Amino acid sequence: MRHFLKKHYKWVAIVVVIALITETFVLLLDNNLINPNKEEAAVEMKSDSMMAADISNMTGVKAEEIIKLKDTGLSWNEVLEQLKSTKLAGNDEDRSKRSGLLAESGMDEVTSKLQAQGYQNEDILEAKMLAERLQFQLKELGGGNQPAPAVQVPTASIDKKEEDQQERYEKLLQQFNVADAVYFMLLLEDKVGSAETVLDEYLVALQLELDLNLYISDQEAYIKARDEKRMSSPSHEMITMSGIELALLEQIQKSNTRIKDNLTTTTQGTTASIDVKDSKGENILPDVPLPVVEDIRPGNPAADVMKEIEAINPNRP
Repeated sequence: MRHFLKKHYKWVAIVVVIALITETFVLLLDNNLINPNKEEAAVEMKSDSMMAADISNMTGVKAEEIIKLKDTGLSWNEVLEQLKSTKLAGNDEDRSKRSGLLAESGMDEVTSKLQAQGYQNEDILEAKMLAERLQFQLKELGGGNQPAPAVQVPTASIDKKEEDQQERYEKLLQQFNVADAVYFMLLLEDKVGSAETVLDEYLVALQLELDLNLYISDQEAYIKARDEKRMSSPSHEMITMSGIELALLEQIQKSNTRIKDNLTTTTQGTTASIDVKDSKGENILPDVPLPVVEDIRPGNPAADVMKEIEAINPNRP
């Protein structure tokens, strides 16, 4: 045996190395290819966390609460709709802290005017938070909070429809005034049914260059002017709160999809880097001839004698 190992040491070493490489490759395949669900689950969890964080910034609700809602089986659209229908609330300490923000927000004039008409600080603050949330969403869609790209992208490569829509969001953001939105929400909420409906009307008025004060003084005259303006410019669909929230959700989903694809591509690239085959599917390791093993066991003397006797047997056919 020692003689055999010494004689064929080189080939035995090569066989052992190949066996170790094969075992390592199989283990990596088991972790990354045979069981891809583990990697996909990790990517999906990261994607959900980022989505929850973005919606938290958009709504003011804690990301943990958003994840809990998502885990109940709701889609992201359903989660957003449920959060939207939830009244803004808080304990007395939170409300006290928020009330101090009214004096610091440049809304002194509007606050005094509304208080004189019997509105409470809590009502004013709730309307202000809703208006600021909408303002934040417009900034996100208009590109106000997004970093500039390192390389300027040619205008010709950007979808014209998306570019026009982004310009509309930017223009609407410039026109949007939180104090005006709060004032109109509180004065018109009882007339139109909800603060959200008032905000929709405020957005429409800005896009059609109408004064919503006309709605307060003469509702019929305002509606007539609004309908005439909409008939004269039917090419654009009016931007509303629900449309803004849907567009922002789609933007978040696209962003997270790109991140998920990048993570998946990186994982696949890592796995491919250890593949022992080239792009043509051929093994890049050199073929190693298997060693020829000689039978070194001693022969059976009795069997040898019987063979010789059989060979000289005259009766053999």
